[in-house]
Amino acid sequence: MMTVEKFKEVFESDIVMIDPGFVDTDTVLQELSDWDSLAYISLNACLDENYGFTLTANELAELSVFGDIVKHINKHL
Repeated sequence: MMTVEKFKEVFESDIVMIDPGFVDTDTVLQELSDWDSLAYISLNACLDENYGFTLTANELAELSVFGDIVKHINKHL
């Protein structure tokens, strides 16, 4: 199972395609230029592959900061 720190690296490089180390738990997702419907799909694919769950459309819509994603991961660990 992927650690949360490794997930953060994958989130930065593969999902929102930004420089490593930019994201922290308080990073506002809507302020990331690549946070869009394709990112939602990539996020759910990564969550499913590495943690065995996906987020519903309502859960995705409620995500505000990166820490919200981490909370979902921690609930499934």
